[in-house]
Amino acid sequence: MNRIAKVLQERGIEDLRPSDLLLDSLGIKIHTWNKWVNNKLDPELAQLPVIAQFINCDICELIKEPETAKV
Repeated sequence: MNRIAKVLQERGIEDLRPSDLLLDSLGIKIHTWNKWVNNKLDPELAQLPVIAQFINCDICELIKEPETAKV
């Protein structure tokens, strides 16, 4: 799962509506953006740099680390 909503929340941003230019550069509609933010869908890895630049964060912040398996 992605951390887009968490990163926005950590920055105190409640409602960040992307511009039409950003949506076009990602090749998505606003509905897809909302699904990403609500963690119902994850962006493709190639889209993460564009999202990170838009939110002004490191790409690594957008990705949840996998849980380590307990042995």
